[in-house]
Amino acid sequence: MKTRPSYSIIARNKRLVGRWNMLEKMIELTNEYIESMPKKERKKYGQFFTSMETARFMAGLYNVDEKRGKVSILDAGAGSGILSCAFIERLETIESIQEIELTCYENDDNVLPLLKRNLEYCKEETRKKLTVNIVEDNYILSQYLDFNHMLGGSAKPKKYDFVIGNPPYMKISKDAPEATAMPEVCYGAPNLYFIFASMGLFNLCENGELVYIIPRSWTSGAYFKRFREYFLTEGKLEHIHLFVSRSKVFDKESVLQETIIIKVRKTTEKPETVTITSSKSNSDFGELTSLIVPYDLVVAGSDYYVYLVTDENEVEVLKKLHKFDKTLPTIGIKMKTGLTVDFRNREILRDEEEEGAIPLLIKDLDPHTVYIPAKDMPRVNEEMAGNFGGIGVQFYKYRDTVMVIKVVPGGPSELAGIQDGDRIVKVNDSIVAGRKMDTDKIMKMMRGEMGSEVKLTIMRPGEKTP
Repeated sequence: MKTRPSYSIIARNKRLVGRWNMLEKMIELTNEYIESMPKKERKKYGQFFTSMETARFMAGLYNVDEKRGKVSILDAGAGSGILSCAFIERLETIESIQEIELTCYENDDNVLPLLKRNLEYCKEETRKKLTVNIVEDNYILSQYLDFNHMLGGSAKPKKYDFVIGNPPYMKISKDAPEATAMPEVCYGAPNLYFIFASMGLFNLCENGELVYIIPRSWTSGAYFKRFREYFLTEGKLEHIHLFVSRSKVFDKESVLQETIIIKVRKTTEKPETVTITSSKSNSDFGELTSLIVPYDLVVAGSDYYVYLVTDENEVEVLKKLHKFDKTLPTIGIKMKTGLTVDFRNREILRDEEEEGAIPLLIKDLDPHTVYIPAKDMPRVNEEMAGNFGGIGVQFYKYRDTVMVIKVVPGGPSELAGIQDGDRIVKVNDSIVAGRKMDTDKIMKMMRGEMGSEVKLTIMRPGEKTP
């Protein structure tokens, strides 16, 4: 199902032709800042700027009551003000809204002058009464007493109708001030983005809406469990947008983090469904793939995992999975994903091959990689020392596959076109692939007197026939 977001309609409103350039001007000034400020410097703040298309899409996700006359907006980690400007553009189309109260948090001295300049430009261009408050304090540390309901905090902290944000993407230590200030949501190795999202939800009025663009890593895993519990108890997901290309989300930025856009409503009432849309990049929001999924399929279990399904087939698979009444741990099975770190897994790692042990490097890594047990290394080294100089190839047998691991430069095999990674199917008229034949026998078949011929039939990776 293809849908067009609301901002596409807004763009055709003739009354806005002049003011529709407001965000474009801001993007132009931001790009000049990006060019002048080294990425290394911006990375200190986890700073990546939102594209114009993404900002307009995010602003278009809000449900704004067209009967109200005033709205309050929070943009934490505002950067150059791109998201604030996009939302102001959106509000320009709603006649009933006459007053906008905007609060921006930003404490990067490098970008603050640009933010102030951009928001002043917005005030000049908008038809609405726009009040801007720029807070230069640390967004988290300035409010942690309120968040934790501690002595010294405000009994009635400021709340907002809407929160919009592209928070900093930056890992911090578990002892960092921002992490210790938010123990309810932090565990293990925290990242500023989900600490900002937690505070953003706290800052919302009841039934208010938050739209954030953040990495998708929080949707699963133990490190994010506390965050998910808080975030999805105090709020409820209404919309998730996925990008097919992870490298086409931020203009002029090399960000390979898998990023999503989420819309969350501050409420304890669970909606029946969640809308999941997807686009290839930040430049094709006009052609969205849209899916309406039952909420209990997307957010499920005591760990509040979020399942990012993209089509009906995945929805059906998820329905079947949710019928299982047990998990792998409950039946005594452990599973880990990601890198195997040796010092953290000493009890399950082995130096020698043994029954029940699984090689960490297996045959399908790439055409030129093969797993060699430690006990076979002396023989392989011997072969590489030149014992197969006669045909100029070194091989290794893994299970029933004979793989060429080295073609000796200038040798007969190289002249015949044999390549590293080739699989040997036959030696002369004898089939060696798929048979339980010991390595010594294969070696003898490939040896001969100087000048004698050996005929090899090989299968090359990527080709269908020998």
